[in-house]
Amino acid sequence: MKPETRTLIINKLKTLITELESEQHDPYAEIKEAQAAGKVIQCWSEIERKWLESEIPMGWCYPSERYRIKPQEPEAPWTLSRQLPGFRALAEGEEWHRSDFTREMLPNGKRPSLLNEPAHKDDEIFINQKWITDACDVGFPMQPKHLHTRTSRPLPLLTPAQVAEGWIEWKGGENPAPGKRVQVMGKFNEVSRIINEEESKLLYWGHRGWNSDIIAYRIIEPKLIPLGPEDVPPGSVFRPISWGDGIDTYITVASVRKMAVCMNCIDCIEFHKDECDQANGTAASWLVLMNKWKINRSLSLGKWDANAWEPCSKESTES
Repeated sequence: MKPETRTLIINKLKTLITELESEQHDPYAEIKEAQAAGKVIQCWSEIERKWLESEIPMGWCYPSERYRIKPQEPEAPWTLSRQLPGFRALAEGEEWHRSDFTREMLPNGKRPSLLNEPAHKDDEIFINQKWITDACDVGFPMQPKHLHTRTSRPLPLLTPAQVAEGWIEWKGGENPAPGKRVQVMGKFNEVSRIINEEESKLLYWGHRGWNSDIIAYRIIEPKLIPLGPEDVPPGSVFRPISWGDGIDTYITVASVRKMAVCMNCIDCIEFHKDECDQANGTAASWLVLMNKWKINRSLSLGKWDANAWEPCSKESTES
């Protein structure tokens, strides 16, 4: 075989092999592989003149260049959130002590100190481009002027607003308010109705790891209101609080009216006008009585008791 012929045959075989390989090549291979990996595939629409998402391209009937993997959207700039992974969301009235923390400063499990949160000895502060556990202002409330300070402690159980409302964190034990009306809070911040003194004895104040464990409570002090005519039986006597205790002297009642009590006291004009309403110093409204007088109702029970003085107020029956 002549060399020229041999070269011609070899070239024809190479061309045939190339054509065969070209026929076996799948132009959609990369797109199909990406779809199998869960990526979103888009198809170019000549009608709408834009890329449309298609979960399953119908038969790959368009040229391969009309398919693409959906480009990743640019990541939004990181900002310090009011809820970080592993911590509850900040409540109304709560703020971080600084707002210029970066993502790198707060790996999972770390949070900034709260504004006005007392610095703790285990807090980490950022200084000279590194974190150190040497808080220099232990016990002081954190302010924006302080260095970046972070911690892994859980956020305080109670918000500033709840503390202002009288809530007290409870870690379990014996009834902390025997003989008092209370409200209690469970693990999911659910608040009970007002519980009276007897019912509070039946509550389980310990901690068992249950959702019903009491995590906070507040004492409901009785709401006091002025006395009324129905609270001054015949024989009741009064004396100003300014007299102090240990004085066995009192002022009798001339009349009980809807708006005030009139006293039998000649000296009232001169000595007790500050405790009375009227210019003649002999009448005191129920509100003035509540703030400036005491009442003794023991004579109405048949026997005088010098130790039976009471405030001129009563507990409201409204809840």
